[in-house]
Amino acid sequence: MGKGNVVKKHQRKMQRKAEREANKIHEKEHPRKREKYGTKTGANKFLHKYTGIVIVLVALLVVFLAWQYHETTLEPFEKFTCSEVLRYTGQEGLTSEQLVKWNEVKAECEGKFTPP
Repeated sequence: MGKGNVVKKHQRKMQRKAEREANKIHEKEHPRKREKYGTKTGANKFLHKYTGIVIVLVALLVVFLAWQYHETTLEPFEKFTCSEVLRYTGQEGLTSEQLVKWNEVKAECEGKFTPP
């Protein structure tokens, strides 16, 4: 090896070292952000990004549907206040099951109801 080759090799080595040092400094000042959703499909990106909102909306939907089911199973007089129950006069068209519920509601308002 000649003296010229050794000098060039040393210069290249020093240049690579300087580039590595410059890259280290640059990385410290400007860290590279990782691609968070780069490998996910569109639907997966949405679900991953908005998981909290999706869960809250599903929970609200379940609560709403449960409330609607509960409301449809109640008899009209079961929604009354006690003063409305005592003034209610529509017992004539009630079935036997509805009459049992009516008597339970009326007894509860009068304070005579004892649970089974």
